[in-house]
Amino acid sequence: MSPAPGMAQQERLLARGGTVAWREGMRGWYPLYAARGATPAHGTMCWRDLGQMASSDSFFVNTLGRQPHEERRFRSTPASVLASIDDCLAPDALILHVSRCGSTLPSQLLASLPQCIVMSEPPVVDSLLRLHHDGGDPAAGIALLRQTILALGQRRTDEETHFIIKFDCWHIHSLDLLRQAFPSTPCLFVYRDPLAVLASH
Repeated sequence: MSPAPGMAQQERLLARGGTVAWREGMRGWYPLYAARGATPAHGTMCWRDLGQMASSDSFFVNTLGRQPHEERRFRSTPASVLASIDDCLAPDALILHVSRCGSTLPSQLLASLPQCIVMSEPPVVDSLLRLHHDGGDPAAGIALLRQTILALGQRRTDEETHFIIKFDCWHIHSLDLLRQAFPSTPCLFVYRDPLAVLASH
């Protein structure tokens, strides 16, 4: 399943900046998107360094876009590097939703709490789901999805004890995969009257 042209362009734009070498123990680097390999485990992961920036915007891409150009650094690594990212929180909740329903409000309220890490619609999830639906080893694809989401939940302060991730509205079609990656994590579904959603669009 190839990315739509606009989505592929967004991924390339997110990965613009200075290139740096990867070393063990690098903190504050977040996965942007995954590229195909012979197997999911042999694919490539592209990362961006957020430095001291917190992911406090309505959407993760807004946080990435807010970073000054001179501070943007990226790196591509084998997907196996995900296993070396430590001190990560498993998600306490998976938020799914219909479009234009107000799901940004609860995620922003949670993001205002210093103990919460909130990732809102990180684009790397899209690329991982595309790779999974393109075929290959389903178990390896689910393991890669789990490792990537854990990497999004990196603890950067001692206060951070909870991690919540909000998905794009169309990810509801991949709920079964998300449940396999995190079988015991509660799922919240935010919705609105369908006519109000249509009016908003």
